[in-house]
Amino acid sequence: MFTASVSESQIKETPIAADRIITGLGLAADNINDQFVIAGFYSDVNSTTGSGVVYGKLTLDSTANFDLKLKPIDGEKNIRLKGERNAASGMSLIGYPIERIILRKDGGAVIVAEAAYTTEYSYYDYFTQSFTRREEFHFDNIAVLSVNYDATVQWSAIAEKEQVSIDDDGVFSSFCSLLNSEEMIVLFNDNLSRQNALIPVKISNTGAALRGKPVQGSEGLMILPRSAKQVAENEILVPAIKKRKRYLALITF
Repeated sequence: MFTASVSESQIKETPIAADRIITGLGLAADNINDQFVIAGFYSDVNSTTGSGVVYGKLTLDSTANFDLKLKPIDGEKNIRLKGERNAASGMSLIGYPIERIILRKDGGAVIVAEAAYTTEYSYYDYFTQSFTRREEFHFDNIAVLSVNYDATVQWSAIAEKEQVSIDDDGVFSSFCSLLNSEEMIVLFNDNLSRQNALIPVKISNTGAALRGKPVQGSEGLMILPRSAKQVAENEILVPAIKKRKRYLALITF
């Protein structure tokens, strides 16, 4: 981690867990407490989930104290995460890039991560007498972990999905999210085709996940979720395509 104070002309370098394999980190600014929060995952072969949590705070005073904690994830308490390690992909949380960090008032944070990876293959086309290369974009389950200030996991939830597309950079894949004081809602395309439906998954502030019914009137509508923005407490504005026409969709919960 590299930091530079406003009053200094040098950049300070701080190693983050040099003895561990860090697989993903996110950074969030805590403007209330004048500090930065770093959160993510590291590979832990001794953990039943295959992963542990990295959680650190960097104060913005002149001393720039950095407090870092690492804790393995208890697979028995977080049984859904333990199941992720044994899923077909075998990725566990080490294959989940950090998508969002939501700060908690008590000093903890909620980490939102998504299983995202690419695969490649090629084949010989006898008609063109050439090799054709294809790149598959995979965007799968969403993991949500509420982490305490000491890097222990208070609760965890999984929003299940499976999205695969070819040679399109996954433009219709992934998800968008809406946050209020009671819950977080993640919204995504369920079927990347003309039969697509928009599926919401509600995750409460206690970790209960509920897969909702398809959003009404969305048949065939495909959103570009990574370009969405929450514009009100219960509204998401997102670009969308339906029957090859472009729209801006306002989705209200």
